[in-house]
Amino acid sequence: MSRPGIGTFLLGLGIGVGVGMLISPNTGEENRKIVKEKAEELANKIKDIDLNEVKDNLVKSYDKLKKELQEMDVEKAKKIAAKKINELTEKANQLLAAAKEKADPVIEEETKKIKKNLSNLLNTWADKLED
Repeated sequence: MSRPGIGTFLLGLGIGVGVGMLISPNTGEENRKIVKEKAEELANKIKDIDLNEVKDNLVKSYDKLKKELQEMDVEKAKKIAAKKINELTEKANQLLAAAKEKADPVIEEETKKIKKNLSNLLNTWADKLED
């Protein structure tokens, strides 16, 4: 589980101070003193923040997210490619079957025509040779 960031901390602190001032039974002067003390506490906490640690955490988070996105894209692309390959293979098989089904009668008819023409040609030559 990740730690809340500085922005979350500041937001929570601001909301807490605001609500506290609204419902506080203290006088305005007492509230200003409390706000001043809280502001000093906040300033000290901000000073204690290691900017290099924050930067390192941001870089690690960015790198992790980038890697996850790349891996997701690769896996998604592989799944899509496999699906498309299967779809195209099935479509090619269907087209091949349809072409064969349509071509068989045409090939058979053309073969008959060629045989008939060849037979006529050979008979014509045979007749000419006998003369």
